Amino acid sequence: MRKDMKAIIFDFDGVLVNSEWVKFNCLTILLKKRGLHLFTGDFKIMVGLKTSVFLSKKFKDKLSQNQIEEISKERQKDQLRHVRLYAKPIPGVKQFICQLQRRKLELCLATGTQRKIVNNILGLIGLKNAFHVMVTGEEFKSSKPDPEVYILSLKKLGVPRRDVIVIEDSAAGVAAAKKAGLYCIAITTTQTKSELKEADLVVPSFRKLKNALRI
Repeated sequence: MRKDMKAIIFDFDGVLVNSEWVKFNCLTILLKKRGLHLFTGDFKIMVGLKTSVFLSKKFKDKLSQNQIEEISKERQKDQLRHVRLYAKPIPGVKQFICQLQRRKLELCLATGTQRKIVNNILGLIGLKNAFHVMVTGEEFKSSKPDPEVYILSLKKLGVPRRDVIVIEDSAAGVAAAKKAGLYCIAITTTQTKSELKEADLVVPSFRKLKNALRI
């Protein structure tokens, strides 16, 4: 384990739970009802972004701000209604977190997902009380790759950035972490190694991450 490591910040979707494609498919259905279409290539654009930001980028000339907010709320309601579909833990993540807890490390969750949804999913996957600090979508405005979520996480943690590691699954998330001046490890659960090349380290699994951190 890195001697200077005192805290680890986890992204949520794609890092703790395998939910990125579920979110994308739900959004595809909601947009199709409005005569708008998403394609497989849009997935790479969406990953790591708040739904409202993605819709603004993709359909800025076709959707009003009110419509974007309406669709975003509908997607959140679907996530609450069908929460078990979104609550599939990434292989090895629970064991990895348990090992970090035994090492007495500070654990933080940083995500654009709403707190109510996060709490429901954490309860379902057995990680309800795993995180000392949480930053969720209600607490910040800017979406990744803006570093706001990680700057806020650092403030809440009260740990020097040199002692913190971020775990991400998206290029936007990696960019946000690096802009915040943080060491970032990317896991290829959602995007490829080449797409995550800006990370300090890229690993294919939590087993490989455990070995890399020597824990």
